[in-house]
Amino acid sequence: MIKASLGSCKNQLRKKYKAVRREMSIQQRQQLSDRIFQTLINSQMFKNAHTIYAYASINDEVSTDKIINYALELGKKVAVPYCIPKTSNMEFYFIDSMQQLSKGTFGVPEPTPNPDNRAEDKSALILVPALAFDRNGYRMGYGKGYYDRYLADFTGVKVGLCFSACVSHCILHGCFDSCVNYIITDNFTKFINECYASQPKTA
Repeated sequence: MIKASLGSCKNQLRKKYKAVRREMSIQQRQQLSDRIFQTLINSQMFKNAHTIYAYASINDEVSTDKIINYALELGKKVAVPYCIPKTSNMEFYFIDSMQQLSKGTFGVPEPTPNPDNRAEDKSALILVPALAFDRNGYRMGYGKGYYDRYLADFTGVKVGLCFSACVSHCILHGCFDSCVNYIITDNFTKFINECYASQPKTA
């Protein structure tokens, strides 16, 4: 019953934040994404990172195209996720350019899985997408659980990219939901030292 209630609340929140993003114009989303880009690339964690795990953005997400291209120009290693068919798991693969991505699961640009290019270092810097984050670092994902599974044993720096209009004071989360270390938005950056046990959790 509790699990069902949590799922219902999450679905309502997903509808809310999807609407918030849809109401933004293309120009507004790009302007806000550009601010997030500037904040990220000027951060010490980005400058110090040799390897960056980045998502390939689509539709009304915070755009990552400039981030990926800039990181590659700097000579950083960039890996992008590939969702394994018929599972809820994903793997990251290194790319040399955005042209190596093609439409995959859910229409998201993905790399072609190649064992030689698989990224297995989970101590890198990872950029995490979401519909929304709360100020304690918990995310409202898209409901498939790919990132929660992947981040479960990730020891590197986890950075959530999010429009400030999609940051909530608190998002209900389950015991398998992962949180990030930083949230970068278009008008503030939030550092989260740890996931707060005092926040509501449900098995």
